[in-house]
Amino acid sequence: MNASVETLPPVPVVAPRDLTLTPSQQALYTQVEQTLGAAAVVAVVGPSSSGRTTVVTQLAERRGGIVIDLAQIVRAARGNSELRADEAIGARVLQAFEQYDLVIIDDITSYLGMMTRFVRGHLFAQVVMPMLHMTAGEAGKQLVIVGNPTANWLSVTDMFGERATSVEMPAFGPEDYA
Repeated sequence: MNASVETLPPVPVVAPRDLTLTPSQQALYTQVEQTLGAAAVVAVVGPSSSGRTTVVTQLAERRGGIVIDLAQIVRAARGNSELRADEAIGARVLQAFEQYDLVIIDDITSYLGMMTRFVRGHLFAQVVMPMLHMTAGEAGKQLVIVGNPTANWLSVTDMFGERATSVEMPAFGPEDYA
C-alpha cells in the first residue's frame, strides 16, 4: 500500500449511543453477532435505507469497534492526485486494525458505484480485499463489509474471499413500523 494515511480523514472516536433497533434490525444484529465468531469477514447485505448502518453502528459501539465511511475516504482520495481510492481504503482499514478488533466498512456499494480512474473495483476485489481478509484472519481481527449487492457485483466469495460469509437484512414487516 502506497497510500499516505496522513492525507486521509482521521479515524473518528465515536461515543456510545443507545440506538433502538426495529425487530428486523435486531434480527440482523443477532445474525451478525453469531456469524462473527465463525468468519473473519462478514458481508452485511440489504437494500439501502433498511437500517444496515444503524445495525453495524450499534455493533461497533457494543463491541468497541469502528465504522469506516468509504465515501469520506473516496472524497479524500479524489482531492489528492497521489492517492488512489483502493489503496486509501486498504491503508485506512490496516490502520484501524492496529487500534480495533472489529472494523466495519460502510458502504461498499457507494464505493463500487463510483468507478472512476481513482476507483477500480476489480483491483479492490483482487488485491486489496484479499490482503485485508488475510490480515484479519492472521491477526484475529474481524472485518464487516456493508453493502447492497447489485447485478454488477461479483459473488460474495469472489468479492470478499473464500472464508467470507454474508448475512442478509431481513425484509421489514409491520412490526418494524410500530
